[in-house]
Parts: sequence; C-alpha cells; structure tokens
Amino acid sequence: MTRIIVDGIELLAPMQWVTWHDLLGRLDAEPVSRDRAMVTAVRFDGVDEPAFRDPAVLARRLDDLAVVEVDRGTPEALVRASLNDAAASIEALAEVAGPLADRFRGANVPGANADLVEFAQGLGMLVATVQAIGLALRVDLRDLRCGGVPATEMVGDMTRHIEALIRGEQAGDWLTVADGIEYDLAPALERWQGLLDACGDLCGSAAEPVAARCAS
Repeated sequence: MTRIIVDGIELLAPMQWVTWHDLLGRLDAEPVSRDRAMVTAVRFDGVDEPAFRDPAVLARRLDDLAVVEVDRGTPEALVRASLNDAAASIEALAEVAGPLADRFRGANVPGANADLVEFAQGLGMLVATVQAIGLALRVDLRDLRCGGVPATEMVGDMTRHIEALIRGEQAGDWLTVADGIEYDLAPALERWQGLLDACGDLCGSAAEPVAARCAS
C-alpha cells in the first residue's frame, strides 16, 4: 500500500484514491489553515515533482508509488518557490542553447541529439511551471502580459517551438533544429524572464484576479 505523508504526518486511513489527481483534489478541497491553504510541494518516492498539476502527472496511479509526500502552504510560498525554479531553468536553458545549436551544425549530431531530449524536457517543464504559477495566483494567463503579448500566446509559441524541434529531429533536419534553437527558442527564453518578473510582482497582491504587464 502506498504511504501518503502530508505535512510530515502519515495518513492512516485506508487507501481511498486511485490516482494522484484523486488525492490532490481531496487535499485542495480541505485546506487546513491560511498558512497551509494549498499543496505547494510534492515528492514521489523521494523525488521532487514540480509539475505535480500537469495532466500527465495527475494521471499517475498511486499504487505505482511507494511513498507520496505532500507539503502545504500559502499560494505565495508556492509562487516564490516556482519562480525560483523557473528562473534557474531559464538560466540553464539559455546557457546551453547556443552551444547546442552549434553542435547540430557540426559533426557531433548524435551527441547533440541526445542532449536535445533533455533540452526539450526542460522547456516543457518551464511551460508547466508558469501555468502552475498562474493557477496559484488565480490569474488568467490571457490577462498577464509581457511586452504587450499575453502569457497564453507566449505559452503557445513555446509549445509550437518545442513541437518544431521534435519534428526536425524526427526528420533528421539538423539545420532546422539548430535554427529553431538559436533564432526561436533563445530569444523566447529572454522574454520569459520578463514574464517571471511580472508574476513576481503579483505575488502577495490582493486575492482578487488581476491583470499585470511587464515592460520587456
């Protein structure tokens, strides 16, 4: 039976949930206090799962896991932790983007191809993190803008760039992959830092849904 530990306390009741979605829904519906109002961190078998609200993660069966650990806190705590994770991800992705594009234009395509998988996964995690931040802040991503561009459009563009990378890799079109990384994704990552800044400005603001803009 899966062990479920919430805020350091193991739940002793018989298993009532089939998927992580079932358990998360129950926890979201029963906030303990203002200081522990929502799920802010999750670990599956000791491994952090920052995208715990992603559909693919929500579908995970609990009986496939030995231990599920859940921490609850304020929306602000979740946002601050998510912003830190996203900022670190942007920095790491931006740092490898240029060299990775160069490798696809060179002779070491097999090695670059292996790293492309990790690069695309990092981009996907970044998208999921921003979506989770919007949920925690109760902000409609259509109202969150950066340089006049809605966050929903930025998310859509990033998703399309990732899909283009995958198509280029599947077709063996390494020049398209290299150009996509250098000319589409690298500039997009710079704009996303501005989006994170806009989210940070909202953290701790009034609980009512708000619109926000960043300058860059």
